[in-house]
Amino acid sequence: MMMIYFRKWLIVFGGFHDNLRDYKFFNDVFAFDLENRTWTKLITTGTEPSPRSACQFFPTGDGRLVVFGGYCKEKGKKGKEKGRAHQDMFLLSQDKHDDTGARWRWQAVKQVGVRPSLRTGISNAVARDRVFLFGGVADEEAGEGSDGESDEEEEE
Repeated sequence: MMMIYFRKWLIVFGGFHDNLRDYKFFNDVFAFDLENRTWTKLITTGTEPSPRSACQFFPTGDGRLVVFGGYCKEKGKKGKEKGRAHQDMFLLSQDKHDDTGARWRWQAVKQVGVRPSLRTGISNAVARDRVFLFGGVADEEAGEGSDGESDEEEEE
């Protein structure tokens, strides 16, 4: 789950639950009102990000929120789990006609310029009109898939 301080709220996005038997990744958004001390599940429209954790979540200078990248596990062939790193980006904007702050809109972003190599768990720092990304992890090794299993067939 990612959390940011935005205006009078703490806003959380995504995350996962894993109890070693089953797992679930989330793409919902909640806001904690710091004045009233209440939680609200935000009502969103538009093209939303797929469920994920380990993504970047930060505000823009013009009052929108950004989700970038992240990680999830998916069931593949024969129920085998496979990790998937994301490199997509989405904007979340508050509905201008909603006084409650509960209605927001997702929008996919076409990215331009140089992007970080595919990795998850990147850290970020926001400074005026820029966001600095650093670190992260890429679990893939030469000759191996992202699930840690060799892509080569075993000989018998």
